[in-house]
Amino acid sequence: MRKILLACTLVGLASACYAQEPIQWKYSVRKLAPRKYRIFVSADLAEPWRIYSQHTPAGGPKPTYIQFQPSPLLKYSGVPREVGSMEKVFDDVFKVEEEYYQKHVDFEQDVELKSDVQLVTSCTVQYMVCTDEQCLTPAPLKLNIAIGKE
Repeated sequence: MRKILLACTLVGLASACYAQEPIQWKYSVRKLAPRKYRIFVSADLAEPWRIYSQHTPAGGPKPTYIQFQPSPLLKYSGVPREVGSMEKVFDDVFKVEEEYYQKHVDFEQDVELKSDVQLVTSCTVQYMVCTDEQCLTPAPLKLNIAIGKE
């Protein structure tokens, strides 16, 4: 009986470890000035997973794509910036220089409210994560982000 219980426990622990998500997403908003904000969309990755830069060249792995919902009440400043420790490695399979992040990366977007309101905007993130042995199917993520009066 003890052997069966031990075997079941080990199988349960192995399943729990294997089923963990390799990436966790979160967001935050920081007020910079009246009506001006910075949105942070952050990815925390388990080792040895990596996520690809928005600027990964065509022909390589799927780059991260971030799109904020247009709003007549918001003005977006440029495109999202990437802040993290980027790795650049030539991939012999794809024949391109891969650009990716491990452990953590922030995608930052500056916005300005056109009036003193509070609103919720949405952000869609499409991304792919890989290890040296496998890649997960590119997955979309939708975030609803409150901006405005605190």
